[in-house]
Amino acid sequence: GAGGTPINTPNQADGAGANQSEDGTGAGGTQISSDQADGASANQAENGAGAGGPPINPPHQQYQNILPVEESGGHHDEQESLAYYVERPRGGPPRSKRPVIIDGANVAMCHGHDKDYSCRGIAIAVKFFEERHHKVHVVVKADRLTEGSERSQRPTVDISALQGLSKKRVLIKVVDPCHDDYTILVSAFVKGAVIVSRDKFQDLFKKKSAAKRNIEFLKQIAKAMRLPFTFYEDIFQPSFDPQGMRGSPENLPRLLRFPST
Repeated sequence: GAGGTPINTPNQADGAGANQSEDGTGAGGTQISSDQADGASANQAENGAGAGGPPINPPHQQYQNILPVEESGGHHDEQESLAYYVERPRGGPPRSKRPVIIDGANVAMCHGHDKDYSCRGIAIAVKFFEERHHKVHVVVKADRLTEGSERSQRPTVDISALQGLSKKRVLIKVVDPCHDDYTILVSAFVKGAVIVSRDKFQDLFKKKSAAKRNIEFLKQIAKAMRLPFTFYEDIFQPSFDPQGMRGSPENLPRLLRFPST
């Protein structure tokens, strides 16, 4: 099968299996690249070992162990898997800063105290990472950019802040409301990006209509790259220990950079 440049996960030496404790509401979008027909057989032979943790690789390599064989006993056709139709991962120079994918709805609802969709909260989070020289994109549902089109129970406030981000071309606008979480996870996989979200994506993982192999593929991305956060009024603060590894403050800068090797 075709290979690809792996996305290395942060160092998880002492507590890789620890669960994050934060809960949050879901968010996101879906734009899965499918233009892979001609390039899927190209052999990109680069390998990268994670900084103490397992790399996230395309299904043709490490993901082969989570793609089950067919019930008949034959080998699973990789072209039926979600991972096959995802752009091959793109790493970054050693120790360079990872891109950031912001779960727009999750950040907005947190800043709005689960009552309002606060576009200003999204702008605050974007500014936080841009000031620290990360390339940032925000996944939002497209209807949040239009006055009066949002769901009535959670009104959009400070919409001008979101429209301003749209002009800066940092928004990933999702039309289909059913697939928003896919965009967040797949975009993070392709770019080697950190996912800023308090959502654990359980609604997505529990979908009975989704093939088990695709859910396992997405679970690995969420587990490796999710960065919880909180707001203190208008102060955005990411978790110092995003993967719950014995409270080590070094885990935050480790997550936000590509590994040294």
